[in-house]
Amino acid sequence: MAEFVLKNKVGIIIDKLDDISYELQKITEEEYKEMQENSKVIAQELMQGKYLTQAIKELQNLNI
Repeated sequence: MAEFVLKNKVGIIIDKLDDISYELQKITEEEYKEMQENSKVIAQELMQGKYLTQAIKELQNLNI
């Protein structure tokens, strides 16, 4: 999940909850807006079934 968040720039990654306040303070307004826009794109892709389709194709390639 962390890899997905970083790759798609839709949030932040923390090792422990104690780190969240510090990490949130580091986010610039520009970074926040970018995360918002990227989240909208991901939401649209989810609604269109993009990730389900990818998962099904990956399962088919496993030939289980």
